[in-house]
Amino acid sequence: MKDMELDILFPSYHEEWGDYVSNISAYIKRGLSYGDALVAEAIEQSGFELFITWNKKHFEGKIKVKVLTSKEY
Repeated sequence: MKDMELDILFPSYHEEWGDYVSNISAYIKRGLSYGDALVAEAIEQSGFELFITWNKKHFEGKIKVKVLTSKEY
């Protein structure tokens, strides 16, 4: 596993509290929990095309990137 590439994602910094609440609320309206909304924001801002997770049902159809389980990948 020494050759594995790892990216740590952080969502962009929101200058205004209202902007943060608005962005996260938009994800929650898609059916995501608060915690999943934080993950989704970081993923969508990253520009990635694929998200691999054990919780596919939490994200599939709710975010703009393709979602697969590790087994499907």
